[in-house]
Amino acid sequence: MKKLTKIKLINWMYFVDSTIEISGNTLITGVNASGKSTIIDALQFLLMGGIRGVKFNSAANEQGKRTLDGYLRGKISTEGQEYLRSSNCIGHIAVEITDEMDVSSIIGVVLDIQSNNPQVKTVFYKIDNTKLIDDYFINKNSYPNSFKELEKFAKLHSQSLVRFGTTEQYRMMLKTYLGIDSQKYSKLLPSAIGVGNVTKMDDFINQF
Repeated sequence: MKKLTKIKLINWMYFVDSTIEISGNTLITGVNASGKSTIIDALQFLLMGGIRGVKFNSAANEQGKRTLDGYLRGKISTEGQEYLRSSNCIGHIAVEITDEMDVSSIIGVVLDIQSNNPQVKTVFYKIDNTKLIDDYFINKNSYPNSFKELEKFAKLHSQSLVRFGTTEQYRMMLKTYLGIDSQKYSKLLPSAIGVGNVTKMDDFINQF
């Protein structure tokens, strides 16, 4: 059985550089606007392999108010400041997955937005047989690594990094590695995140 053991978020809304350790079944709790939905949306985007089908902030029942570039640049829209970060910005979402033999791998995505191109560029990848450590994501100047820098670090340390050119290739990897039905989970995951109070457990199980 493979288990989620770490989550890494860099420049994802209010998370500038955070590593969240997961042990067994984990409950995420907090007051409104404390970042619960922000973490869930990061995982949702990573597991969906892109923006297609993703429903940002559905866990908070505020669909349509958050966007990928808004998450990356930290959209706050307060008086005199619209974003926490400038137009040129690199972010990371990554998870560490550990199997029953205590062998870990990293699944992640590098997000990049530049002032001359408002579209967020994404690169999804997988690194086998390695723990999630900061050196993959932050350079010596304490600035987030680009994908090329991450790839260079992995190569320097003889780590096998695979870059996925299409969403289909990435989802096929998830299907094989995690043992999930890629077509079913891509439809059910966004719906399940926004589930409210469950009154009939049988109906919930049948639907989700």
